Parts: sequence; structure tokens; C-alpha cells
Amino acid sequence: MYHLTSLNWADDAVHVALLVMSVVVFVISVLAYTKKRNRRYLLLTLAFASLTVSQSVDLVETFFTSSQLIIIPLVEIHLSHLFDFLMLTCFGLALVSK
Repeated sequence: MYHLTSLNWADDAVHVALLVMSVVVFVISVLAYTKKRNRRYLLLTLAFASLTVSQSVDLVETFFTSSQLIIIPLVEIHLSHLFDFLMLTCFGLALVSK
């Protein structure tokens, strides 16, 4: 179980702030996509969704698993790294899409 100590409060605050900020940019991207309805905005929305999931996983890892990375058993890839990869892929595709 998670216990807040004086040694990690700043790191914990940063994790929470990262999650909150990723949710904010995700919501903004969803609103932008609903107005524009094009491929670039869809890819940006998917990228920010991946960022939000990645930050959620990081927060769970930090608060509840003593910073142990959550691993996908079948492929032995860290869950947060998978979402980081998806995020970067979507950002890259958004940059080159018309």
C-alpha cells in the first residue's frame, strides 16, 4: 500500500501534475477533433490519449507498486513504455499526415 513520506512528496506531486496536465491536453485535443474532424487531429487525440494512459500507469506504479514497472507478460514489455511508443508513433504520423 502507498504511504506518503517527506522524502518523496515532490516526486509524487510531479506525478499527479503530469497526469492532470495530460488529461487537460487530451480533453483539448478531443474538443479540437470534434471541430476539425480530420486525420491529423485524430492522430493528435490518440497521442494525447496514449500520454494520459502512460501517465496513469506511471502514477499507479509509483503509488501502489513501489515504483516497480508493470510488465505485459506475453511480450515482456513495460506497459508505460508501450503507451509511450504509441504516443510517439501517433505524433509522428500527425506530423506527416495531410
